[in-house]
Amino acid sequence: MPNGVLRKRIDPIEREQPMPTHPPSFLSSRRKPIAACVAVLFALASPLAKAVTFVTNCNDGGIGSLRAAVSAADEGGTVDMRQLTTASPGCSKSTITLTTGDIPVHRDSVTILGPGENFVVTGKKEPHRLFTHDGVGTFEIDDLTLNKGYAVGTGADARGGCVSSTGSVTLKHVTAAFCYAYATSGDALGGAVFTSNTLSLHYSAFIANQVGAASGGARGGAIRTFGSFYAYSSTIKGNIAGSAAHPRGFAGGMEVGSATKCLLSHTTVSGNTAYNGNGGMRWVCSNARFVDSTISGNVAQTGGGGYIRSGDIGLYNSTIAFNYSVNPAHGLSMLVSGSKAAILQGMLIANNTYGAAKTPDDFASVNVIGSNNLIFAPASSVPADTIAGQCARLLPLADNGGPTQTHALHANSPAVDKGINPLALTSDQRGAPFVRESGPPGQTALPDIGAYELDRSDAIFDDRFEACF
Repeated sequence: MPNGVLRKRIDPIEREQPMPTHPPSFLSSRRKPIAACVAVLFALASPLAKAVTFVTNCNDGGIGSLRAAVSAADEGGTVDMRQLTTASPGCSKSTITLTTGDIPVHRDSVTILGPGENFVVTGKKEPHRLFTHDGVGTFEIDDLTLNKGYAVGTGADARGGCVSSTGSVTLKHVTAAFCYAYATSGDALGGAVFTSNTLSLHYSAFIANQVGAASGGARGGAIRTFGSFYAYSSTIKGNIAGSAAHPRGFAGGMEVGSATKCLLSHTTVSGNTAYNGNGGMRWVCSNARFVDSTISGNVAQTGGGGYIRSGDIGLYNSTIAFNYSVNPAHGLSMLVSGSKAAILQGMLIANNTYGAAKTPDDFASVNVIGSNNLIFAPASSVPADTIAGQCARLLPLADNGGPTQTHALHANSPAVDKGINPLALTSDQRGAPFVRESGPPGQTALPDIGAYELDRSDAIFDDRFEACF
């Protein structure tokens, strides 16, 4: 895994264990004590017990394989791969290669526990994805890399190059890379993952996935979901929607539609490309939030950063920078629209451009409220205290600590100490120990504008600048 893209951390969200809803009621006082005790034990165990199926080898099928374990899994059960090592049968390369098609998941809910992100489940660029979940519950995958799934739609939509679900999907410490969905007719939806319901990402990465269509639309280079979307400390990087030959590509990073809630928290969406609109993302949801996140270096014909349509938009302590739109008529980096005013608090939006001349054009919304923002070139009315027309002085996107890449602030950035912390965040995008508010020794700690907090105890000031950056 490239340095700075994803670093292993302990996930704060623990899996809940089911508990009995009431004590057993069928015991009779006429039973002997030993019989009553046995009955109690079985009664308590029954609603809790979910069989665990174990994976003991890296074969594509047969006893002990991942395919067999998923097939045998109980409803709500667990497939456990954690005992696999390079010494396990067929596992010398820490890879399970699916040569006989996708693995069907015929359960409403099931969880796969992998042995770590250095362990890979891969396809062979055949017309098969990796997992097809046809349940209405949640399909969860933890600690695993998904690679080179390939979904083809002939006469129908192509959905999810690596994972397709008619329910919800949760990914924790998962990398999905080089997955591809292609439709010869119809639409292609989600280069890596397609869901009909909620998608939740925790410390996960989507890298270099692609979606393409010969005649229809290609939507969501990495992700297409019709349910709510949550991303925590995750990376969506270098994904592509469409191609030069078939340019109907939308939402290079992700497309979320008909959703209740959309959230980016401590997450970076960078370097994604759409051959038509919305390089980074396209969200249509009732409630949209950015918190401590970065949208950077995305490219599209129109709307390099992306588009949000929501009745309730709140963007907090985040950075939107260096996104590019080819088309000068629609060069906005980020366009938001909704029935209520968009709330911007502590947002840094700068260095976004359009056209051959790289004309600055950063942000537009019908109505904006909030405070303590830096927007270099706003295309619509913004709050009176907005720092406009001043160079943000951002350093390149890099590994500055934490699980995701960020844009560090130069010590002389006008964003330093000019922010706000409305959500009482304790850390910046990088997480602990990188605090949200800092100051020189002996002085009041203040928040910076954007996703990154400059360490004032270690800052080097330099007033010499040759260009705006």
